Amino acid sequence: QTQTLTTNASGIALDDQGERFILRVAESGSYIINASWDGLLANANTSTLPVELSASPDSFIIEIYDLETNELIESAALDTPVGVRVTWTRDSQPVAGASVRVQTTKGILNPSEAGSNGTQYVGITNADGQISDLLTIQSSVPGSATLSASGILGADSVAATVSLQFSSTVPARIIDLQANPTSVGVNVPPSTAERSTITAIVVDASENPVIGQDVLFTVLRDTSGGALTSSSAKTDLAGRASVEYIAGSSATQENGVIIQAAIAETSLTGEVQLTVAKKELFITLGTGNVVLESEDATKYLLPYNVLVTDVVGGAVAGANVVLQVIPSNYNKGQYFRGFIGTTEVWIPQINQTCPNEDQFYPQGDPRRNNGVLDAGEDTNGNGRLDPGNVAAPSVPSVTTDDSGFGDFNVVYAQQYANWVTVALEASTKVSGTEARQSAAFTLPVLAGDVLPAVPSPPGQPSPFGVLPSCAISVEDEAALTVAASPTKLSLSVGGAALGPLASVSGNVTIVVNLPGNVDLTGTTVFATAGSTNATLDLSVEPFRSNTTGSTALFNVTVTNPSQDLSVPVPATVGSVTFEVGNAKVVVSVELTL
Repeated sequence: QTQTLTTNASGIALDDQGERFILRVAESGSYIINASWDGLLANANTSTLPVELSASPDSFIIEIYDLETNELIESAALDTPVGVRVTWTRDSQPVAGASVRVQTTKGILNPSEAGSNGTQYVGITNADGQISDLLTIQSSVPGSATLSASGILGADSVAATVSLQFSSTVPARIIDLQANPTSVGVNVPPSTAERSTITAIVVDASENPVIGQDVLFTVLRDTSGGALTSSSAKTDLAGRASVEYIAGSSATQENGVIIQAAIAETSLTGEVQLTVAKKELFITLGTGNVVLESEDATKYLLPYNVLVTDVVGGAVAGANVVLQVIPSNYNKGQYFRGFIGTTEVWIPQINQTCPNEDQFYPQGDPRRNNGVLDAGEDTNGNGRLDPGNVAAPSVPSVTTDDSGFGDFNVVYAQQYANWVTVALEASTKVSGTEARQSAAFTLPVLAGDVLPAVPSPPGQPSPFGVLPSCAISVEDEAALTVAASPTKLSLSVGGAALGPLASVSGNVTIVVNLPGNVDLTGTTVFATAGSTNATLDLSVEPFRSNTTGSTALFNVTVTNPSQDLSVPVPATVGSVTFEVGNAKVVVSVELTL
């Protein structure tokens, strides 16, 4: 058996009577349903659904119908009651006296069972096998509702479901009319690749989407010679109707194309503008290797410039370039003293890199980079977006000079240097032509602020914390503690003195603790040794990452650097400071017999 169906505006396949396909068989057995689209035979796509059918003497049907015409329907207008009919037959004979329960996921049933808030009805079938009450349903909220019916008579039970779409049918206004993108390039015939999607959103007086509404699209002005792919479209479940605009072969002025959307048989209209432009602008961002300090010594200034050129490399003067600095991620960690080549400096140890919480949602989502703490964004639960907007251009925009250049600074508080990576974005539009460029970099530190003579560099530790987890905030890390065992390291030299060039070592176990049963595996513990004995050297590894939960083991070494003198014991050597962020513990070191 073969049946041809046609999809409606909602993509539902219906027969020539506007009804859904119903499979009827004469006997039980296994059947295969093949559905294929053959609008173009070469692109035909087939889906197969195996079904197992068994014959039943019962027929239990729930139907939605128009109260005036008695015709079956699949959608209903808002705030308009429609009928709900449930029929139970067995061997084509009505089943009377059965208990029937009807429930809905949306809307109000009338009559309904007490205490159900209108979502449930219970009744008895009459001599015709139908519920004896006139049951209706209506909704003031648009969307799909599923009505479930179940029947019970003695030991026998049956069930059925039906879907109903509630939608608004009275347009009040075009709430939005957009072109995406708002600027397209010219098309060189026969190409039609440069297009913009024109979308109108139609709502009723309560801002509910209007479904199935005809929207008429017209080009009011266009010097490019473009055209629309269609003059009308129907709104979908979201109240959206879309057509495409195909750009012509000539460029226009900025916003030189005007397209109107109108609601059929009403005075409701809307207009949208777009530009057809030759894509011939280019932006280049550049900087040097110098970081400046503000006069109050709290901020860094990173000099930058922007160059705007045309397609042949010529400078574009007078271009207004809009600037923006957006964080992409932030780092957790702290500085330690180390060497780059032979130069001792403060080196940032990054324990964890975390994404900008305001970029939780994908590109194109209006919640991305909106500066608002939306659901799901607060990864570490501290009630704010991290890292926040910690850097900004010194001016919101620059105008290029005769050479095509514009100068500005990227400004940020010193404490964020080395701990935040940003994207510097520049955009400009000249005569309808738009160009964008982006440069990603980690905010640099002033070289003089990480020299060993500096007691502590700015941002020590990272303002976002030190633990290797994006789920733990710096506020939570305030409860960190560090303990050492032993608290005093006594190293035996096995005699009365430590001989020339001799050394002796011992271990210190560091335990890091954070309340809340937090897994601290991978936490980096930093160590700094300081000898107070002019004749002895004291050394320790600069840092270790925990390998066994919250515990890290350090080896501490005392050395006699003299080639001919021994150091008598007992002797005080100095101390080793162990740190995790702002939590620290100091272990004194001595030599014993």
